[in-house]
Amino acid sequence: MNSKMAYWSAVVFFLFLIIPVTDIYGEDSADEPVQSAKGLKRAVRFYQDGTIKSVTVTYPDGTTSKKEYNESGLLVKKINADSTIIDYSFRIDDGIKIATERHPDYMVIRQFDQQGYIVMSKYFDHTESYVYEKDNYGDIQSVTIEYDNDSKVTLPTDDKRLSFLWDYDIIGSDDIPLYGNMEDKEYLFNPRRFKERMEMHKQYR
Repeated sequence: MNSKMAYWSAVVFFLFLIIPVTDIYGEDSADEPVQSAKGLKRAVRFYQDGTIKSVTVTYPDGTTSKKEYNESGLLVKKINADSTIIDYSFRIDDGIKIATERHPDYMVIRQFDQQGYIVMSKYFDHTESYVYEKDNYGDIQSVTIEYDNDSKVTLPTDDKRLSFLWDYDIIGSDDIPLYGNMEDKEYLFNPRRFKERMEMHKQYR
């Protein structure tokens, strides 16, 4: 090896030592935290391609809850304000999307239709299905739960019994109130307004 090659080899080696690996390969990014009129604060982190990696919400009492997503945009973990953890996994059975939720002391199986809505949930002690009432714009106005004992109940979208739909962003969850225009509405978990940004980020990256 001549002296010139040895020199440049030494330079490259030196740069490798002083430049962090994250500078070479890139790193995750994050938006500035957003605070709502209710005192909720949302912080969003992104993968390198712009896909949401995690959303953390801090409540006025200082507790936090967090949702984590994989690089395909699927929810994989939820850490509640009381520190309990729910793990999510997904599979396709005969063309039907199935989600499994592993709670600390029980498990729930959820089945989706072709439009991405949850149509059935299987709990340890019962099964229930869902019928969605939508307005002319396609927004969900109410959900009817039909139980396996032939009873049913119709609920508004903000009913806590439908909170699992918020996790999958089927209905907006923990939303910050409107500030005049629909475009100003923010979603704390898996926020819809970021989806366009995510696609643009991928397109122009």
